[in-house]
Parts: sequence; C-alpha cells; structure tokens
Amino acid sequence: MNKPSERQISSIAAVNNGPIAIGGVGGSGTRVIAEIAKSLGVFMGETINGANDNLAFVKSRKLLAIEDDGERASSIAAELNRFEQMMQTQFLAQHQHTLNWGWKVPGQFHLLKYTASHFSELKYIHVIRHGLDMAFSKNQNQLRNWGPTLGIVANQADDPVASLDYWISANNFAIKEATELLGDRFLLLNFDDLCNSPEKNIFDIANFVVGDAVVSDQVQSELLSLVVPPKSINRYKTHDYKNLFSAEALNAVEKMGFAV
Repeated sequence: MNKPSERQISSIAAVNNGPIAIGGVGGSGTRVIAEIAKSLGVFMGETINGANDNLAFVKSRKLLAIEDDGERASSIAAELNRFEQMMQTQFLAQHQHTLNWGWKVPGQFHLLKYTASHFSELKYIHVIRHGLDMAFSKNQNQLRNWGPTLGIVANQADDPVASLDYWISANNFAIKEATELLGDRFLLLNFDDLCNSPEKNIFDIANFVVGDAVVSDQVQSELLSLVVPPKSINRYKTHDYKNLFSAEALNAVEKMGFAV
C-alpha cells in the first residue's frame, strides 16, 4: 500500500472533520468495515453491540413513520442533535486515542437526507455484497422492517425472491441518495471485491476515512487481518437461482457489478 503523506495515524490530535457513517443492507459486511474504521482511529461509540451497531443512533423507522413532513423533520433533527452531543462528549473524553468519530447502523441510508442535512461534512460508506448471496442469507431483518416502505413484502419467512427485490431497491435508493447528497464524501464499497483484493480496497477506505494520514505497516497488517472471506460467499451457487429469479432481477445484480 503506497503511503500518501508523512503523517502518522497514531497519536493524532482530535480533529472533528465530519463524522464517518457506515451502512448497507444487513449482512453485507458492515461489521468488518466498522472494525477497519476503528483500527484507523475512528471512535464508533460506547453503546455498540457485537455487530458494531451503534444502539444509541436515531430510531429511524419509527421517526420516518410520522406522516407530517414538518413534524417528522423536526423530530429527526432533535434526535440527531441528541445523538451528536452524546457522541461528541464520548469522543472528546478519549480524543488522544482517536482521529475522528462515526457510527455504523446498516439501515441508516433510509434516513440519509436528514443525516446529510444535519452533518454538513458527513462521509458515508455504503457496503454492498453480492445480491444472490444476500437473497439466501438468514439475516432478513431489513426486508421485514423496511421492505414495505419500498413496496416489498415477503410472502413467507424464507423468501429469497422478495429478499433480492429488497436488495435491488434498497441499494439503488441508497446509492442515488448518497451520490446526490454527498458527492465525493460517499464511498461505495463492494464487499466481495474487498475479500478478493484487500490491499487495494483497504487503501481506498483509509484514504476516504483519514485522508492524507499515513497508515503504518503495523496498522496495515492489522487491517488486512480483519478481512476474512466468509464461508457464505458464493452460497447462491448451491441453489437453482437461474430458475428462481427473474431475468430482470439477475440483470439488476449484474448492473451493480456482480457476476451471475
């Protein structure tokens, strides 16, 4: 990995240059990206679970259900302000160990226009994993919670067709929103490509997260050790996926950069 400057990540004074948010369809590999961010010096909060989700973040699904636009926007702004104050307090309390702060909540892209408005320098990493692998995942929380918002309802607990429809719609929505709202403060990360080419992708993540700060050899080695391809990669090949999914859906997967 080429080193873009002479600054070291370790022991950098705290500079709150805009938080780093990480999201994606559940099961896309966001936990690993959050671990990488932490190793790069990003404080991800104190109230996080085993998947690195920040449990104190805005309860977006409940707030987005408010029908009145003005009341919804006001309520979300108040919650984002509460969250920001809490995170800033925690961040500044141990700033000598961190470069910046951020959070990981997979489905937060549904709230992106409000978050981008509140945090003027927000950076967002959206993680995307092969849609066919995702369709056969046991993690279908977003389909259940957010599917109806996008007009997608699972007919049964195990519904790979509805899961893939959600994956397509949700990622298209997130990419469009992030591109329009954030421009170059948006990074679309292909998790499968990260597993296949970890050094290149880790450099891209580091450059996006910390800019011109140098990643030491020790940190590089630590980051590479975090990338462990899951056994579930290519699980879709054990299914009769070509007869299960429509040609339109398979084409949409290919358009997002995944071989079918």
